[in-house]
Amino acid sequence: MQIVSVLKSEAEIKILDQLGVDVFLVQTEEFTRNQIAGFTIDEIQNISKVVHSFNKQIYISINIMIHEDIIESLDLFLSKCESMNIDGFVIFDFSVFPLLQKHHLESLCIYQPGSMNTNICDPWFFLKLGIKGVTISREITLEELIEISGTFEKIQYSFVGHGYLEMFYSRRPLLTNYYKYNQISPSPINNDKGYFLKEELRKEEEYPIIEDKFGTTIFRSKKLSSYQELGVISPYLTDFFMERVFMDDNEYYLAIEAYIKTEKQTEFFQLFGEKYDSGFFYRKTGRSKEDYL
Repeated sequence: MQIVSVLKSEAEIKILDQLGVDVFLVQTEEFTRNQIAGFTIDEIQNISKVVHSFNKQIYISINIMIHEDIIESLDLFLSKCESMNIDGFVIFDFSVFPLLQKHHLESLCIYQPGSMNTNICDPWFFLKLGIKGVTISREITLEELIEISGTFEKIQYSFVGHGYLEMFYSRRPLLTNYYKYNQISPSPINNDKGYFLKEELRKEEEYPIIEDKFGTTIFRSKKLSSYQELGVISPYLTDFFMERVFMDDNEYYLAIEAYIKTEKQTEFFQLFGEKYDSGFFYRKTGRSKEDYL
């Protein structure tokens, strides 16, 4: 199983390599929301060369909703990627797939829609399309993850196993609309990571929220850790994605190290444990209003 880490800078490649990262997930200026660091196509080309000099892999994150006004620029971007040694394209919207096909890159496609790959039929369907892999839904139990990923061996399975998981994504600028409705003039909020949402039925919880030029994303109130489950799920997964949003470098580096060196897990939980839980590994997502009354 490969550890997939979000890359913050070219200079960080050596640091993450020493920690044991196998794959570097690179965000783009034009096609990645909730950016830690957005890179240009020229920067990505150079990063690709450096990453491969360490005998590691590079994935490109394309996690926005695709609309007609984006297609031309995305098509141009992918055409430039044809001559680059990219190992994978992690896509959120399957509208990217026909463009990958156009540029003969479909075999590098990793479909990561968030909450949609939830059953054993999904891998079978995408296997027929010839894509590289699928990321299992973030909202299924440990038992279901094993059942799905143990179905077909000819497609690669992955899972987002660490960090804040998205609950909701909309192309609408929800924070901006909120301020407009309440006739408030806020400071610029593009990709600002200081906002939190509270709801009436769960007032004790705060949900991080980000608005950028691609829309608005709301996250779970706690981050996911998979240290206890790693030994069970690792035989079934090719890639283990580690989210980085709302996380400083020290926490992120120690989190990575603790997946490689189990003796580091105690230190990690002592420092950051109260901010984490087991996500949906042991509970289904079905809830009714009565559960909170």
